[in-house]
Amino acid sequence: MRSTVRKWAQRMAQEWLEVPSSTIGATSRVVILAMNQAVIENFHELLTFSQEQVCIRVKDGMISILGHDLVIRSVVPEELVVEGEISQIHFSLSS
Repeated sequence: MRSTVRKWAQRMAQEWLEVPSSTIGATSRVVILAMNQAVIENFHELLTFSQEQVCIRVKDGMISILGHDLVIRSVVPEELVVEGEISQIHFSLSS
């Protein structure tokens, strides 16, 4: 019952207040800028990091960023910025 009310309230806030869905309910969002920077919002945990791969746990699964010369430019409580030559981004859902 509680999750049904929460989902309804989130949907109404999105529609009535025009609030982006990514800011309600801590939904993760990946923004790719110029193929050399990825910004991951609302992440939970940095799992692994190397110059070729960055794995990040998000609410509903995991995000893997593959490439070359990858660096983590910044980490703040709700945002992680990865830069480098990004070749692939994989999303996997938790079961």
